[in-house]
Amino acid sequence: MSNKTFLIIDGSNFLFRAYHALPPLTTKSGRPTGAIRGVITMFQKLLDSFDPAYVAVTFDAKSKSFRSDIYADYKAHRPPMPDDLREQIAPLMDVVDLLGLPRLIIDGIEADDVIATLAIEGKSKGYSVIIASSDKDLAQLVDDQIKMYDGMKNVMLDREGVFEKHGVYPESIRDYLTLMGDKADNIPGVEGVGPKTAAKWITEYQTLEGILANAEQIKGKVGERLRNSFEQIALSKKLTTLVMDAELPYKVEDLELRDANVEGLRELYTEFEFHSLLKQLVAGKSDSTFKPMLNTMVSAPRTAEWLMPRKPDFQDYRAITTLKDLDAYIARISDAHRLSIDTETDGLDFMQAKLVGISLSIATGEGVYIPVQHDLLVAPEQLALQDVITRLKPILENSDIAKVGQNLKFDWHILQRYGITLNGIADDTMLASYVWDATEKHNMDDLALKYLDHTTTPFEEIAGKGRAQKTFNEIPLEVATHYAAEDADITLRLWQALKPRVDSIPTLKSLYETIEMPLLTVLAKMEHDGILVNVPHLEAFSAELAERLTKLENEVYHLAGEEFNLSSPKQLGEILFGKLGLPVIKKTAKGQPSTNEEVLQELALDFPLPKHIIEYRELSKLKSTYTDALVAEVDATTQRIHTSFNQALTSTGRLSSSKPNLQNIPVRTEEGRKIRQAFIAKDGYKMISADYSQIELRLMAHFSGDETLIAAFKNDLDIHRATASEVFHTPLEEVSGDLRRSAKAINFGLIYGMGAFGLAKQLGIARAQAQDYIQRYFSRYPSILQFMEDAKEKARQLGYVETLLGRRLPLPDINSTNHMMKSGAERVAVNAPLQGTAADIIKLAMIEVDKQLAASSLDAKMLLQVHDELILEVVEKDAEAAAQLLKNAMEKIIELKVPLKVEVAIGDNWDEVH
Repeated sequence: MSNKTFLIIDGSNFLFRAYHALPPLTTKSGRPTGAIRGVITMFQKLLDSFDPAYVAVTFDAKSKSFRSDIYADYKAHRPPMPDDLREQIAPLMDVVDLLGLPRLIIDGIEADDVIATLAIEGKSKGYSVIIASSDKDLAQLVDDQIKMYDGMKNVMLDREGVFEKHGVYPESIRDYLTLMGDKADNIPGVEGVGPKTAAKWITEYQTLEGILANAEQIKGKVGERLRNSFEQIALSKKLTTLVMDAELPYKVEDLELRDANVEGLRELYTEFEFHSLLKQLVAGKSDSTFKPMLNTMVSAPRTAEWLMPRKPDFQDYRAITTLKDLDAYIARISDAHRLSIDTETDGLDFMQAKLVGISLSIATGEGVYIPVQHDLLVAPEQLALQDVITRLKPILENSDIAKVGQNLKFDWHILQRYGITLNGIADDTMLASYVWDATEKHNMDDLALKYLDHTTTPFEEIAGKGRAQKTFNEIPLEVATHYAAEDADITLRLWQALKPRVDSIPTLKSLYETIEMPLLTVLAKMEHDGILVNVPHLEAFSAELAERLTKLENEVYHLAGEEFNLSSPKQLGEILFGKLGLPVIKKTAKGQPSTNEEVLQELALDFPLPKHIIEYRELSKLKSTYTDALVAEVDATTQRIHTSFNQALTSTGRLSSSKPNLQNIPVRTEEGRKIRQAFIAKDGYKMISADYSQIELRLMAHFSGDETLIAAFKNDLDIHRATASEVFHTPLEEVSGDLRRSAKAINFGLIYGMGAFGLAKQLGIARAQAQDYIQRYFSRYPSILQFMEDAKEKARQLGYVETLLGRRLPLPDINSTNHMMKSGAERVAVNAPLQGTAADIIKLAMIEVDKQLAASSLDAKMLLQVHDELILEVVEKDAEAAAQLLKNAMEKIIELKVPLKVEVAIGDNWDEVH
């Protein structure tokens, strides 16, 4: 075949871009199809454009790669795949096959490594290789024979194109990515090093090794951070380096483009209601009129004129740049029913971001933007910051003027730092969307498209992307005005669209008005106050961990009889199974002995080396994820960590935290305790912890009405000991520790849908015995089994489940014909009402505690919420009174069939009170 074009398509990259970039299409029955439709269009454009002889479409396998083995937190912070996207995966795989495209999903090997290996093989055989992807990691492959094509932007990258985009050539991309890290994959970089700094250092010192060799010459804080990151840098480079010689079951010649299965496509397009694709298929036409400019490299910076978004006729957006106009607009606000507000800043860190401007809207179709700190080369006409603050402060602090916003908590922070306390917070469209359907996306762009059929101006459209992205203060005023005023206008429109929906269901209206909206300000104050951190303690512990890691590494080498790369599964496997002859517990898909965590845990029962490897991995994770990372999150001014509470993220209503995540710090290990010891009360103050005891089991008693369980809680029995007594027919006073542990596993396991297999594994018993335990449990607590069955049946009928306070969680898979999906939905149907009600209860408690503290004379502040626990900081003389207030407020917040119990502790740090 004379055609020597080899096209490698990064399928996962295209899938997620199609899902996020295109409208959420569905069939008439509600089945999601948008991602499938988008990928078909994109793939057909690629085939029409390049007419390849050989094609590979790669997707990541579900199994972990070696990167997860050497760094347990690799990709750990990625959010779960949205349900409506997950539902499209299987049919999408069918589409790829029907289109005649070879599809590669290889266990244990990431798609990027598959792409790298195929690209290098193709190059060695003289093929012209085109990698269709926007993933910057793949830029390290680009050379004279291998190019990258970004279909969304119609841009082909060669070596010079890579340099123009990133500031470094392909051979330096690995060093570039190592220095910056990668938030998406949770790869740590050098703190404070972004694209510009990384490119500058590489230009100056040529390689990462050159940078490290000259680290002493790099001045300032960033130089210090570089010097403290040597160990981390070595790990990060391993994680960012693509494998170019992976063992693949295919060669390029096996990947010849096949003819499409027209009949199969016809059936699929009919099923998914792709009418235009069906017509084109019947007519034998391509779905694309796309004609790429194959020699186009990265384009030059776009002009402000090009950036100007289209202005629909119904929009009236303008900038206010004179005091006369500002005063006139303020006069109109007092007559308005509602004021929509949005702040524009130069960053997303609410403790550091600078206010650039404020946008307001009091009527749909209108919006004004008040610029205050744009700092272009030619400064635009804009008002003085203090003049604007002085005039808007009375309006924004007036509780009688209802404010509406999208994620108003962020705006609260920004205004607070400029001396304005935002009052009259009435509605937040992000929270209204969250209450209406927690499983949807709640950002403005998606909400506007869904509820208003309006495509908003994306920030990247006006600011660019990547290394060259501008901050808002650098955006030309005319462009910034449209973007900012649109935000305020669309927010007002979204309020008009969402509020009636929420109000139409009394339980959702109550949830929104009595929990989510009041909680917004409570969380804002907690974030603003932050929690004090003993940085020297963390740094000392980090140094201790470094020493222990070095010692462990030497012990491993001694046991192995040689040095090897502890982060390499291949080398570890050779030592364990080749040299030491340890028994092979499990094999990988490629037939090699596995060295995953489960295998090592089993081997560690009898052999010292795998035990040391496990400990090494655990300590390495602690150091990178906590002791080093937490220090980096400490605010230089306050010496506190100001975590961000995510109020509209989880489907069950639970709060989560990020930047940093303080909800996953280990609890039961000595190392975890040392980390918690770094969270301290300031001098003269104490820390108080109040934790709901076994709240989900208490809720199970309430929901099920099981008399035996209710009696146990009312009599304040040790619930796990009481369960052991019931299940194992043992007098309460004779229940052993082992029986109590088994009962505890049953109590919590059944709440989370654990079956006999899972219980057997957890308790180390036979599956038949585990099944017997479960049957005994339900025979003693029959109302619990009835509740579980009723919850599933109700979910099947309604398509959702509810918490005690009316929060809803849609379960679209509850009637699925796919057994796995249906079983998963049934587990959620049982657990979500319990977990969601627990979330609602602690939110109510936070609101009540905040209210009571404000009304008291106590010097106390609520700082953290972690699962079922609240953390306060209180002056020492008020500690006992605050603890009593906290306990009373939390225990009396709601009346259940069983009493709520709160355990309170007072101490100097988080470990002492937990």
